[in-house]
Amino acid sequence: IGDLVASCVGRAAPILEAYTARYQVSYRGLAGGYVESSLKPGSAPGIWLYATRAYPNFLGRMAVSAAAREHGTMQITGDRVRPLEFEFNDGTAEEAKDVRLKFDWNANQLTGVADSEPFTYDVEPGTQDTASVQAAMLVELLAGRTPVGFAIVAGGRLRQYRYWSEGTARLTTPAGEYDTGVW
Repeated sequence: IGDLVASCVGRAAPILEAYTARYQVSYRGLAGGYVESSLKPGSAPGIWLYATRAYPNFLGRMAVSAAAREHGTMQITGDRVRPLEFEFNDGTAEEAKDVRLKFDWNANQLTGVADSEPFTYDVEPGTQDTASVQAAMLVELLAGRTPVGFAIVAGGRLRQYRYWSEGTARLTTPAGEYDTGVW
């Protein structure tokens, strides 16, 4: 997040930029592989795609499948992020842990399947899924606002999540050093 916000400093109107980030995964000092996340423009104006994919090493495959994927489609206009569809596939042949969501903003309704159970919820504007909330945080920060919280659909449950700043950190990456915000 810090890299994107930092890259927009000095611009008249900060804009959301596409990115791909890789994160090393470890457990108790043992390397487990890495996770790659990306946010990219879609094929229509205002449509953005968020994707996460795991690249576990031999040890990491004991916890997560290399075929696991998370994918979200959202509409980003001005200072608003509206999730449209979300899918999580744990990479196994079984569908018990998979999640599929579809938002209907004309009716303020969400339909989906989680834990092999279908559901429908009424949702308020501003509700996010676990992919779109990544973009919603960026949009809030780029607009100069302090993110406080979001209603987020996680699995098949609608929950309120709160966010707060824990300061800054200097990160060293292959692309250089960056001052970043920690949330």
